[in-house]
Amino acid sequence: MGELGPDEFLVLGFDSAVDFRPQVGSKYTAAQLLQADQVVWENGAWKTTGRGRTYQGSYDPPSVSLPAQGAIYRVKLMRY
Repeated sequence: MGELGPDEFLVLGFDSAVDFRPQVGSKYTAAQLLQADQVVWENGAWKTTGRGRTYQGSYDPPSVSLPAQGAIYRVKLMRY
């Protein structure tokens, strides 16, 4: 996982899930997924190829599921 900017991340991998939680000691208590796009790098820019499977439960942290064949997701969050 890499941080592209404030509240924006690049997640890559396969057959796993990534949970997002506020940094320990920060003033934030929770996070919400605003967008999770499956992307590819093409001609010097990120191209969206689909929407990611995202989960936002009442008590669970937001999560992005990575498929068995692997993928790259560009994720935007909102912290509060």
